[in-house]
Amino acid sequence: MQPTSIRITLAAVAIAAFACTRETSGSCCGTTPAAAAPLPGSSLWQIAAKCHDQTGRLRSLTEFRGRPVLITMVFTNCAYACPTIAADLKAVLAKRAANTDLHVLMVSMDPARDDSVALAAFAERHHLPAERFTLLQPPAEVVPDLAAVLGIRYAPSEGGDFSHSNVLTLLDHDGSIAARLEGLGADPTPLLTAWDRLHSTSAH
Repeated sequence: MQPTSIRITLAAVAIAAFACTRETSGSCCGTTPAAAAPLPGSSLWQIAAKCHDQTGRLRSLTEFRGRPVLITMVFTNCAYACPTIAADLKAVLAKRAANTDLHVLMVSMDPARDDSVALAAFAERHHLPAERFTLLQPPAEVVPDLAAVLGIRYAPSEGGDFSHSNVLTLLDHDGSIAARLEGLGADPTPLLTAWDRLHSTSAH
């Protein structure tokens, strides 16, 4: 299957899965035994990609299966929106400080510049602890696929920056969309409600 076909298929299935989740609800990183089971069709982890993290380690997206994941896309040269996204993510985690099962992925939309050094500097600048936050430099050809599935619109702008939408997406234990939050400084209640539901399910 060609990359474009993968992008279209995953985006359609993921959006449909999210719509069903909203309708029915009303509202780190090691491989687990469950990871041996087939991935659901709506799973983001179907995108086979090796990404470097902020430590320089090469990571597979499927490594993050088995726990809830809060994922977004940023670029480290961003002067306003991306630092605000980082602050929003920290605020979400602070609302459930006692629950440490949620991990955060911040994937670069600017992999040409966002190498491990740049990602580490961004994490340090915004006080993003490695035990809760993983920053990833994906292959350039994978960026459109990830953005499409996550519903993030982006485009290069003057000076090497990007104009982009601001979306936080909660993935369930298998990488399917459980909730999405658009906008900076938005009320995180939908994410927290979905996270509580996932946490409760995994505890039983």
